[in-house]
Amino acid sequence: MADDQTTPVENDTPEVTETETPDTAAEATEANAPAEETPAAEATDTQDEAADDAGESIIEKAADAVRDAAAKVADVVEDAVERVTGREDKAAPSVTGYTGQDLGRTITLDELNDMENAGGDGVQLSDTDFISMVDRSMSDVDEHSLTKGKVVGMTDKEIVVDIGFKSDGVVAKNEFNAVPEIGDEIDVYVEWLEDKRGQLRLSREKAIDRMRWDIIEEAHDNGTVLEGEIVKRIKGGMIVNLLGSEAFLPGSQVDVRPVRDFEAYLGKTMEFKVVKTNPNNGNVVISHKALVEKDLMEQRKLILDSLEVGQVLEGQVKNIVNFGAFVDLGGVDGLLHITDISWGRVGHPSEVLELDEKIKVVVLDYDKERQRISLGYKQLMGHPWDNIHERFVEGMVVEGRVVS
Repeated sequence: MADDQTTPVENDTPEVTETETPDTAAEATEANAPAEETPAAEATDTQDEAADDAGESIIEKAADAVRDAAAKVADVVEDAVERVTGREDKAAPSVTGYTGQDLGRTITLDELNDMENAGGDGVQLSDTDFISMVDRSMSDVDEHSLTKGKVVGMTDKEIVVDIGFKSDGVVAKNEFNAVPEIGDEIDVYVEWLEDKRGQLRLSREKAIDRMRWDIIEEAHDNGTVLEGEIVKRIKGGMIVNLLGSEAFLPGSQVDVRPVRDFEAYLGKTMEFKVVKTNPNNGNVVISHKALVEKDLMEQRKLILDSLEVGQVLEGQVKNIVNFGAFVDLGGVDGLLHITDISWGRVGHPSEVLELDEKIKVVVLDYDKERQRISLGYKQLMGHPWDNIHERFVEGMVVEGRVVS
């Protein structure tokens, strides 16, 4: 019995082999299975998803920005068209968003990204460069000056004109005799660069007045002959319609001969020379006599060079005075003394002659140095004693008049 109790324990214990228990198999399965995601890996996946979402958001925002820009451009274009044309198409719905209208070159998303990376504005211009570029795009315009413009629109009361300024100008439609067409080029006068409404104010009537005055001034400086119509008789002369404006024609400048009936000149169209202008009050003085005298200068020279005593000429009674009459010989005046009018006694030249009457006279004397010509009228009638025996016989009873 004692021997049995001293038997080693390990001999009674069964030998342990490498047989897999359930727990061991489970551990082996876990070892061979893929490792579970750690918190760091989960954070990386979240960032990737956020980056993808951010990229999509940027693209969506860029697309929205393009659509908003297109809508704003459409609104601006529509407002500009309504302002220029002066009429609004009430049937057309208002633009509230992107319409799909092609407003120019499409900006791609890549270009937007490039602009954003460059600072968001693309090509940068300095203030000086921008102002210089704007100045070059506009013409030089001064107030109270004459310029040309193009009709770009019209309303019920105004004509819209582009003169190359930063804004279009307007002209009252009632300033035109004939309303121009859109696209016509017209002359306008710049009254104000900005009126109380901030509008460029132009005038057609003042442009015409300015052009008319420039023509008159040039005619005065260069001696150009202008044509006008005598429209009214006033004290001291006549009023002439000269290029649409009034000019004064003094009575002494109507003709080389004294004018006795001014009414006879009303409605006549004649040529005139501008002898005086006053820009301050717009007064213009003209003369027809100056033109006639200029034409008569050569004729006068020819007459004087060929004038001889005893020469018979035809003339017109220009003026009658107490001591005789002045006769116009075609640019040269000669004196017909009262004693040379008739062989009989004459109390006044008007008893024999009439103004503007055409008569034949003979040259009695010519002073070349003083250019004085003495004329005779009775000398062409024959002396009354030359044929006295033919007209009277002895014993004839005749009537007579006591003259002295």
